[in-house]
Amino acid sequence: MFSPFIVKDNFLPDPGVLTELAKKSVYFCGGKEPGKDLSGAEVVRDKYSGSWRGFRSAQLQTANEAITKDTINRIFEALTEGTYISRFHWTAEVYLHYLPECFEYDSSWRHTDSGCIIAGILYLNEHPEENSGTLLFQEKGPTEIENKFNRLVLFDPTIEHCAQKSFGKSVEDARLTLNVFVTRLGFEA
Repeated sequence: MFSPFIVKDNFLPDPGVLTELAKKSVYFCGGKEPGKDLSGAEVVRDKYSGSWRGFRSAQLQTANEAITKDTINRIFEALTEGTYISRFHWTAEVYLHYLPECFEYDSSWRHTDSGCIIAGILYLNEHPEENSGTLLFQEKGPTEIENKFNRLVLFDPTIEHCAQKSFGKSVEDARLTLNVFVTRLGFEA
């Protein structure tokens, strides 16, 4: 695989494209969470079988395939930087996700991601609240990854992790991320 995690700042040349897409997307809530965000916007209940805190879009590929391909290709360029790998083949699930303050942190937020070989988060808040990044729980203790605009974090999905906290009331001002789950990966030199 790769080191337990990789952090790349200033990842996309124009992350605003994703934040604008986020404002126009339809969101789904997982598990037993409420069907409205704090602004009163309706959110469709549990379209997918998974359970998560906050609100998640449909797979981004259905909303904008070009943005998805460009983003994933950039992720693999980051993974293969400094190697002789020039081509790669991938399958991934990519979602926009927002986590408003009505979701209060508790220990149940800690989880691992199954069914994927690489997990990733791209932070999309220009002015995030402090301590709203991601915690990765490793043998030596938790590692805090700061929520910084346009920062990509790639990590081993078997590492237990969670958001540090939620904030905001709607997709306009809540903790906003692009979540990536790579399910298949092949390289060529």
